[in-house]
Amino acid sequence: MSEGGGGSPVRERPSQGIALIEDITSPTSCPGVDTPEGRIGPLLIGQGCQTYYVEVPAGSYAVEEVHPRGAIVYTAKGNWVLCSGGARHLMRPGSLFMYEDGTPVGVEVPFDESAFLLTFRDTRSIESDVQFFTALHKFNERQEKTGGKARRLKDLPEDHPAVVFGRYVISTGKAVPEG
Repeated sequence: MSEGGGGSPVRERPSQGIALIEDITSPTSCPGVDTPEGRIGPLLIGQGCQTYYVEVPAGSYAVEEVHPRGAIVYTAKGNWVLCSGGARHLMRPGSLFMYEDGTPVGVEVPFDESAFLLTFRDTRSIESDVQFFTALHKFNERQEKTGGKARRLKDLPEDHPAVVFGRYVISTGKAVPEG
């Protein structure tokens, strides 16, 4: 039996207590909402947890913003730069990081390919996919009213730390500058 279609991911339920998604990167299997930070969509909502994806487009820059609730983030596809407290670190497919409640996190993608991130939360703040999408649409409305916080790296000055670090990782392939 499967559920989904329309505004929900296609989830298989092969047995009692099991839910799975065959391909989390498929826009048809896992719909999402375009936001200033990228395309975001729900994946699984468990009894005391939830996970969703964020597909951050190539060339994106999202300024550091304090996140009230912590999470664990896994890089499923693409390279990107994590920024927190002004420190930058190159994240690659297979990398994993966590941030605690109240931690500032910024996302930069100075590469030609988008990054596909999975976010895991240890608390369940939504009850349904409809509620998740409603929250995303409200987020988009707030961003439109305030001018949003996401940008494109190409719109930043050449000496901006995100642009400088992006040039460095692209030219050297190294995660952290030496010295």
